[in-house]
Amino acid sequence: MARHTAGVPWNVKETRNGKIFVSTTVKTISDGSFSITRALNPMAGANTFVAYAVDTRTGKTCSITGSL
Repeated sequence: MARHTAGVPWNVKETRNGKIFVSTTVKTISDGSFSITRALNPMAGANTFVAYAVDTRTGKTCSITGSL
C-alpha cells in the first residue's frame, strides 16, 4: 500500500510535441498526490504530450504519454 505523505517535492516536466511547456517543482498534498493545470492553445495536427516527474527525495519516477 502506498504511503500518503504531504510535502514531498517532485520535479516535473511536461512537453507537447517535444517542446517543454512546464518545468517546475511541486509538493504533494495530504493524500500524497499533486496536480498541475495549464491551458494551451490548440495546434493543428496530432499532438503528443509527455509528463515526467521525479521524487527529489528517492529518485522514483512517474511518467505518462498521450496523444490528441
